[in-house]
Amino acid sequence: MTRDGCDGIAVGVPYSDELLRGAVLGFSGKGGTLIWKVSGSNDGDRFGTSVAAIADHDGDGFDDLIVTADPVSKHGITHGRGAVVLSGSSGRIIATCESAARSIERIGDVNADGCRDILLAPAGDNDDARAFTICSGSDLAPIRSYRRRAAVASGLVTSQLEDCDGDNIPDF
Repeated sequence: MTRDGCDGIAVGVPYSDELLRGAVLGFSGKGGTLIWKVSGSNDGDRFGTSVAAIADHDGDGFDDLIVTADPVSKHGITHGRGAVVLSGSSGRIIATCESAARSIERIGDVNADGCRDILLAPAGDNDDARAFTICSGSDLAPIRSYRRRAAVASGLVTSQLEDCDGDNIPDF
């Protein structure tokens, strides 16, 4: 986040205010100084529910961040902008990924473009919660989406495995 020789720290604070808009805070790794803050745009967004470092998308030499908001309001109405990519150095919104998600995991290079890809998984017990999307780590384009037909809710946590089936693509 800064060129002080220490990795910066990003913290998601989904319950940062009484309107549950949420925020992500970027701190200097050396001194702990607040560098930037990005707040959710809608009441109930819970922006910062999940935060993960990804490749440098804006070319400033710093890893960027992918951040989720809660895709469903307290009234059950889907809103928000899905996952958002923030500049690791400034907090500026670089891109949005329309796949709503509550859980983010950097996984292996599924599409063989040289960049680790991203698994976005929602959570809950509705139909959307039974799907997850893999997005390209280089341009955030959806690579694959999966839907489960079982009447079981997805969890809040995802994890990468090694290549279990020998196809040279990391499994998850």
